[in-house]
Amino acid sequence: MNSNDLDERVAVVAGGSKGAGLATARLLREAGARVVSIARTAPETADVAFVPADLSTFEGVKASSEAVAGLVGVPDILVHVVGGSRSPAGG
Repeated sequence: MNSNDLDERVAVVAGGSKGAGLATARLLREAGARVVSIARTAPETADVAFVPADLSTFEGVKASSEAVAGLVGVPDILVHVVGGSRSPAGG
């Protein structure tokens, strides 16, 4: 993506605080989008808005959607990169 390709666009990255989600949020920001990250922990970068929420629960989804709507209205882009597992380590 070229810089400014996404000017005037709002992107929401669910799971955007680390790993692939954080990388995605950064790329969207570099392309000019206004980015909101939703995650349980704050992202390592300060150039995106952050909504703390656990998206594995109904309450977390509801609260985060209301928070995003209050911050930016209806987003243009939604990226879902939420991951995780409750399986024990080692397989």
